Amino acid sequence: MEETLELRDILEILKRRRRLIAGVFIAGMAAALLFLLLVTPRYTSEAALKFNPSRFEISAQKSNVGSELFDRLMAGEIAAVKSPAILMKVLKAEDLLNDPELNKTTMTEMVARGLNGLFGYAQADANHDAKILERFRKKLQVGNPDRTNLISISYTSWDAKKSALVTNAVANAYLAQHLDNRLASTPLAAKWLNERKVALRERWRRSEGAAEKFKAKNNLSYVSGEKLREQYIDRLNEQLVLAGTKTEAARARVEQVRQLLKSRNYQQLANMLQSDVLTQLRDRFAAASQREASLSISLMPGHPEVRKVRAETASLRAQIENAGRRVLDNLEVRFRAAREREELIRGNFDKTISGIQDSSPDLVKLRELERMAASDRSIFETFLNRTNETLEQSTGQFANYRLIQVAQAPTQPSFPSKFKVLVLAAIGSLAAGLGLSFILETLCNTFRTGAHVSDVLKLPVLATLPKLTRKELTGAELRRNPERVLAHQRGTAFAHGVAALNIGLRPAHGDAPARLLAVTSAQEREGKTMTAASLAQEAALSGCKVLLIDGNWKNPRLRAIFETHSRAVSVNGRRKNGQSEPLLLHDLSTGLDILPAMAGAGNSSRFGASEEFAALLSSARDTYDLIILDTGPVLSDSDSWGPISEADGTLFVIQWNQTRRDVAARALRTLETLDAKVIGVVLNGSDLQQMEQENQVVSAGFTRRAAPAVNGRHGIDDGAAKAQPRPGLHSF
Repeated sequence: MEETLELRDILEILKRRRRLIAGVFIAGMAAALLFLLLVTPRYTSEAALKFNPSRFEISAQKSNVGSELFDRLMAGEIAAVKSPAILMKVLKAEDLLNDPELNKTTMTEMVARGLNGLFGYAQADANHDAKILERFRKKLQVGNPDRTNLISISYTSWDAKKSALVTNAVANAYLAQHLDNRLASTPLAAKWLNERKVALRERWRRSEGAAEKFKAKNNLSYVSGEKLREQYIDRLNEQLVLAGTKTEAARARVEQVRQLLKSRNYQQLANMLQSDVLTQLRDRFAAASQREASLSISLMPGHPEVRKVRAETASLRAQIENAGRRVLDNLEVRFRAAREREELIRGNFDKTISGIQDSSPDLVKLRELERMAASDRSIFETFLNRTNETLEQSTGQFANYRLIQVAQAPTQPSFPSKFKVLVLAAIGSLAAGLGLSFILETLCNTFRTGAHVSDVLKLPVLATLPKLTRKELTGAELRRNPERVLAHQRGTAFAHGVAALNIGLRPAHGDAPARLLAVTSAQEREGKTMTAASLAQEAALSGCKVLLIDGNWKNPRLRAIFETHSRAVSVNGRRKNGQSEPLLLHDLSTGLDILPAMAGAGNSSRFGASEEFAALLSSARDTYDLIILDTGPVLSDSDSWGPISEADGTLFVIQWNQTRRDVAARALRTLETLDAKVIGVVLNGSDLQQMEQENQVVSAGFTRRAAPAVNGRHGIDDGAAKAQPRPGLHSF
């Protein structure tokens, strides 16, 4: 069955790992404060341009721009603001090419220069301006907030004043470039009209001056009541002047259309002709051109999207050219018709003049001069109006772009935001501390509490022995042999824990037969010898006659521990006088007898399986109240399996927060195959402070509740009293 993590378990984990969580949180906040102290603040200034597409002139009347066209126009204008031409003007005007901020060498460039110098490829930086331009572009932000008709321009710099200065410079450069483009949108047509206007003005002045001079020279004056023929001549003269004006206007229109087609000024061409077809084509062509400019900045020239939009632009240009030529053909037809009408009227006028029998040729000459002056004046006024209209259309659209917000030097840095950094650091460090705590709990494959031992191994924890402190290990002897601490330190937490274990294992009746207790572990260095030696000394000090046997023949330790304060005796009590009898060490401090390894007649690990060792154990049962066998590790010393299987009970020692759960489980499975009688677990080397924080241990060596009676004898449990022995294992 899968284990579920309850709220109480989560709270216990948080309580157990609170120091780690607090440490990670404090470290994260300290790192955030250090970041705020060391990082260079950056300031961002913003300017805003207002774009009014409702006044964008697409025909003779103002009309609104559609949503799709508006988005394309805005994208094109944003790309124009960040175009290299405008940015390079700003860099040169503000002397930013030598700005330290833009000329700062990055780590990548330093590494590249170092590698080039190492391999002999060092060369002058020929693309300095291009690199500065690219860095400047990255610091400049241009956008269309919320798809409004505003263009926001912002620049980020280390200096607040410089950020405002550069932002305003970019905005002004864009406006100036936009004005220049509008003024130069119809250069050929405007130049031709201006030249034609000057020529017509001079022609009108000369013809009018000639008429006035002729009138003054011949002393001619006009009175009312002219003759009928004079009135007829005047009407013909007016018709001739009107026809000449129409002819000249038609010719001027043809010339202007021809010039606009030649210069490809499709916008002015559509405005002048007031053609719906040309207006639609012009709008589509403008949108395609804007899209082409935008894609050319972000994509390579050979990109499929760029080629596609270029093909669309070329197709629209060809359609506009064809439509314009058709209109030009119509205008030429009208021009020829006007010219033929003028010639017809002129012929009638000449016939009328030649047929008049008048004695005053001066009057006829004066009328002709006045007619020429009136015709030249009408033509001049027509061209003057056309020139003014052209110039107005060239400059009028600049009003569509207006600077509505001037960038100001900011008082607070845009980066880093102290509040955001501290909040993110607090949330991130807290999340990291919690995550690390749960990860460590998940990866923790050791035993930290008695409940863990009972849940995993299904065995009761008989005692929890704390780790010896430096204060308890006083003197060189105890630091060298901490297993003898029971003989010198009786009031320590460790001594209380061993005493509790001894009481739990004591026979219920004094005349009960002696017991053989094996003490083992899964691997070396888990406190097995420490537990066996301490339990043997405690039992001996409590009045029992105890024999401690060193059954770890591969790594014997008991001789080195006890021989300093012991005397050697034989098993039958005689002093050493023969070679066939195994020798014992009698500890003078506790009265404990020790049978060291390698002391038997077999003088090897085979001694544990010999008949002599079996006879020794049989004799010891009659002599001693308790026999404790310190065996080798179960998983690495198979020579100890025989004595373990013959023991009346086995204590399984686990090192706190060190013995892996899978290793302990594998060792218990091995004991199960040996039919060993595992009576419980001793949790050795525990950190009582941490275990008390986990609400598992009340005091050193004593667990929360007493274990249930086992065969009339009482053990000690740490809250896992309900744990039952493993199947196949027997109670002691």
